Amino acid sequence: MRLEQRLRDPSKWVCGLCGQLASDFGWSVFWLRLVWVVMTLLMPLWGVVLYFVGGMVYPKIRS
Repeated sequence: MRLEQRLRDPSKWVCGLCGQLASDFGWSVFWLRLVWVVMTLLMPLWGVVLYFVGGMVYPKIRS
């Protein structure tokens, strides 16, 4: 259960964005993370850049 709590913690940069998006839009956290992994494997630079930019911008838009 500790790993699941860490993965859903919105204050974490690495896992928090997927958890926030999934809870706000009612999406599956697993499928959202799978899409991020595939996108990052296909386009590594864009995957990483979009994830960290999203992690900085989305909480500001959300509040």
